Amino acid sequence: MTTHTYSTSPRAIVASLNETINQNNAEPAVSVNINSGRTITLIDGLKPMGIDLAARKYQICYQDSMGRLINREVCKSELRQFFINAEDKYLICIEACSGASYWSRFAQSYGHAVKVVSGKATRALSWLKNKDDFTDAYSLYQILFVSGIQSCQTHTEDELALSALISEKEALLKNLNEQTNKTRSFLLETGEYDDVVRGGPSAVYAIDRYLNNHQSDYSEHRYSIRCFEVLKETIVFLSKRIDEINELICEYAQHNEKAKLLMTIPGIGAETAVPIAIGAKDISRFDSARQFQAFFGFHTCHSGSGGKIVMGKMASNGDRAVKRNLYESALSVYHQGKSNNEPRSEWIAAKAEQNKAAFKKGMICIGSKILRTSYGVLKSGKPYNPAVDNSLGRMKSRLHRRSNPKYREQDQDAVLQSQYEQELSLTALD
Repeated sequence: MTTHTYSTSPRAIVASLNETINQNNAEPAVSVNINSGRTITLIDGLKPMGIDLAARKYQICYQDSMGRLINREVCKSELRQFFINAEDKYLICIEACSGASYWSRFAQSYGHAVKVVSGKATRALSWLKNKDDFTDAYSLYQILFVSGIQSCQTHTEDELALSALISEKEALLKNLNEQTNKTRSFLLETGEYDDVVRGGPSAVYAIDRYLNNHQSDYSEHRYSIRCFEVLKETIVFLSKRIDEINELICEYAQHNEKAKLLMTIPGIGAETAVPIAIGAKDISRFDSARQFQAFFGFHTCHSGSGGKIVMGKMASNGDRAVKRNLYESALSVYHQGKSNNEPRSEWIAAKAEQNKAAFKKGMICIGSKILRTSYGVLKSGKPYNPAVDNSLGRMKSRLHRRSNPKYREQDQDAVLQSQYEQELSLTALD
């Protein structure tokens, strides 16, 4: 084990850190004099520490009891004992990576405070061009003295397990679509494509129909029959695993308060509410519904030059499971509204007849509305209220008309027209 101590005096290091703080408009750290003539830097009464996580070895950077800035390598058991036996409480900065949530929970259980930051922030404040564990640990130590760097969310073990299950479900759905497409293409090659294959159940039905028709001449079609049997077993297995994961998600949603609030919104079920509730664990991190929407990547990108802005496709970043479930939720809201003859669904249907891309754009608009409504429900902590949603929509529409010069002129013309009609009516009465 190698321990590094800086040749520069701690006073010079604290002075350089405070200079960095002043350049970033942050509050300076508090320097406490000790008997050795050195100083110990405190932030909110806590000693700062930067930890660079890895698989087996960890690099920690902190000030010891003598005021020396230490940057050394420790193993997992040593790091645990350090948190347990530490006489002082530390403000620990960790880079967001695998294991960050575990070490955050472990350190907090012994009274330490933890701040998890993005890896981009670590690299931006690196004081050397070379990147290694030694440099990363010191960069994380420096980040604690800079304001304006937002911390990342940490999750419990159950939330991480649900996130892993949701990711596994996405992989299984992708594999199921591949098997379904293979079944469809092979049925076309055998000339037995009499049923439309869209999804696992329809693929299993088409395979059973083929097996029943060719069971008598097994010797002639034995390889095709065996191929379809393998495809059927794979599709049934994948469908069973997906159903099991959906049951676990529904069970978790019944015990999660945020998920239960989200499920009061029309179109949102357990499969959509759980990933949103896990992703937006701390709703106070978002200042507006637009930030909330951009966090999940359910927004369109734009590019512009010379004052001309062109709206593009949906952003490729964000949570894939949330985006897929929101699109399916938008479809359910659309079809329900269409059966109830709602103007919004009828307008989208009319646009879809003219242009097929307009239908998808309409679904994205409905999904965006659902996501913004989710932000309002989580922010207020109250179930969805249609009356409040409608009144807010009318208020935003009025504000939009007032801010738009085109609509403002139309509204002024309408006011003048109504005043003129009132004067004519009064003249007729006289």
